[in-house]
Parts: sequence; structure tokens; C-alpha cells
Amino acid sequence: QASAPDRFPNLFVSILFVIFNLEGIVGEQITDYEMKKGYLYYRKNWKEGDVVELQFPMQARVIHCNPRVRANVGKAALMKGPFVYCFEGTDNEDLFSCFLKSHAAKSAEEELPVFDGIPSLTVEGWKEELADELYTEKSPEGREVRLKAIPYYQWGNRGINEMKVWINEKWQDSDKI
Repeated sequence: QASAPDRFPNLFVSILFVIFNLEGIVGEQITDYEMKKGYLYYRKNWKEGDVVELQFPMQARVIHCNPRVRANVGKAALMKGPFVYCFEGTDNEDLFSCFLKSHAAKSAEEELPVFDGIPSLTVEGWKEELADELYTEKSPEGREVRLKAIPYYQWGNRGINEMKVWINEKWQDSDKI
């Protein structure tokens, strides 16, 4: 809420690159703005009492990283609105053998929050079965699973366990990894 008109002639808001269809309201619809380098630039002659409200779409989305980040090649992350989600070993057994299905966002179901008002999500996944042999020529076997994700900021509050934000992604349902 504006308190002094000349203090803030411009509004610069950091917008995560993954936020789409941004809507803003300043007493009226924001139309004269510019997106540049991850910031929303908005210029206005502010009046005392002006209010800015940003509304973010809150559907679940599967996010991919630029392949230049080599550690994340073949992996994906899950977001809902501005919240990054993570997968914990507490909820997902053998987390490092789990894969997120490429269309997982469409199957996302909200569950009761683990701690506060932000819900956890369950999504379609694939779990590679652990083999007895350390090395084998056989293709890995696996099964479909539901993976549970919680908001990243809640991670580590249920004891020591594994965690992943960037999880392996399974591209085609018919393929076995």
C-alpha cells in the first residue's frame, strides 16, 4: 500500500521465470508493464492508498532445466504457483529409483498439508525395482507408483531422510527405463 506518492514512482517485482499469465491489479487492471530479466517493471503515478495485488496461477506444473545444467539433464521439478516442491524419502521409498512421469502435473492431486496451509501433492510416477545384482545386462523392471511431494520450504522437518527437487523423469508411459 502506497504511503507517499513520490517515493516509489516505479514498481519492480521479481517474477520467477516459471510464473505465467501474471495478472496485477492497482485499483485497475495493469496493462502498461514490461517483463525484463525476470522482473516486472511497472510505472505509475502513485496515489496514497493505491494497492498492488498479484495473482498467480496455482495449478501444478512440471518444470525442466536448461541442459547446460548438466546435473539436471533428464530430470524435472514440480511447482504449484510460486512454490517449488520436493520429494522426501519419508514419503517415497527408495527415492533415487523413482521417476516422475512427464505428464505428472495433469495427475496431481492435493493432499492435506504436512505442516501449514500449503497442500502436499501426489503425482504419477514410476519406480525402478532394485535388482539383486550390482550390474546386469537385463533392462530394469519397474512399476507405476504415486509419488508424494511437499513444498520445498517444509523439507527436513520430519527427521533425516533423502530429498530431491530435481527428480528423474520418465518420458513415455510405455517405456521402461
